[in-house]
Amino acid sequence: MARPKAWLATEGAALVEFVLVLPLLLGLAFGVWEFGRLFVAQMIATTAAREGASYAARQLTSDPAQVAAYVAEILATGYGPRLGRDLEVQTTTISVVFLDDRGQPAPRPVAGGQVQVTVPVRARPLTPLLSSPLILTGQVSQRLP
Repeated sequence: MARPKAWLATEGAALVEFVLVLPLLLGLAFGVWEFGRLFVAQMIATTAAREGASYAARQLTSDPAQVAAYVAEILATGYGPRLGRDLEVQTTTISVVFLDDRGQPAPRPVAGGQVQVTVPVRARPLTPLLSSPLILTGQVSQRLP
């Protein structure tokens, strides 16, 4: 028994395959793009924390508010255009903690101790799969001279 020629026709098969694969490719492309964007936000937070820790170690300032203001200034002037509208840093949440040589919190810088700077960045995902904002944190500890 011979099959009808309609079963052998392949016109449009490529279009059907493309329509089936396109959502997967778009999802993969947007996922890679979103991951890259969030990775850059994480790196900005870590770099700002590193700059703040370095500033605190160089200046030997005992005022955490001064270090937090320096980090906020770095973020505003150096990374402002890169942050965009969907990434925000609340300067009130920048944390600066001085640690003694045993790793316990200290009220002021201690020679041989550490300074620990934490910079949280709130990122609003652009893809609809992640609806709530993510808090990405950059944290750096640096030994004091």
